[in-house]
Amino acid sequence: MPHKEEQPRLMASLSWIPLKQVLNKNLFGGRWLTLYNFFASLSFQYESGALIGRAMSNKMNILEKMLGDPTAVGEIVQPLKDAAKKRLDEFRRDVGKEPETFREFILERELEQSGLKRLMDDAVLSIATHIETRKRREKALKAFLEKVPFEKAYPDLYFFGMLGIGFGSSFPELTEIMCKNHYDQKIDMDEWSFWRAHGLDIPEVPDLVSFEEREKALLGIVAGYTAEFYPELLDPLDLKNYLVEK
Repeated sequence: MPHKEEQPRLMASLSWIPLKQVLNKNLFGGRWLTLYNFFASLSFQYESGALIGRAMSNKMNILEKMLGDPTAVGEIVQPLKDAAKKRLDEFRRDVGKEPETFREFILERELEQSGLKRLMDDAVLSIATHIETRKRREKALKAFLEKVPFEKAYPDLYFFGMLGIGFGSSFPELTEIMCKNHYDQKIDMDEWSFWRAHGLDIPEVPDLVSFEEREKALLGIVAGYTAEFYPELLDPLDLKNYLVEK
């Protein structure tokens, strides 16, 4: 089925998953999210794309039809794969190892490049050492709570989701390792409580899921999208078993 103008792209649809959890609305209608939630959503969306790419790594020529309007096989996916390799090579060069989680690979790198990671490290250090660094904490929190307009956040989330597909389809084994490292790791609840108490819009308790649960839920969403807009691709993509009965 050819793409229609009013029909959302797959990763554009998926961009709403992190956004709807953190999007705020001004009194006069403008929508925004905090800077920290923006970066966290980028990481979440990249990981989501990577999980889809991993699961469909041997079906990318089919999945590609839902990502854009390719005129040749690989026209959309290959540049995404190239970008994934470049980012991974840069991480290996700069950090000297393989990325262990998508938080480390995306969120922390984006925070570092924006200059915010140092502010966050200062605030976290004050928790561990009990050193009074109130001004540093306030500076970090002020930066993290800055507003990012919806009009900027949405296309960036879409783009990062697409990049994630390139990563997952290129490095399926590493994607699984990184996801399992994240979902199996122990969360520092002191740090989590600190940031929540000081204004970050995060749940009281982290929502812990397994890698298998995360992948199954995500493929269920992809299956629902496919059934609505590309039903002829359900069988080629082996997605029928992921459809949720209504």
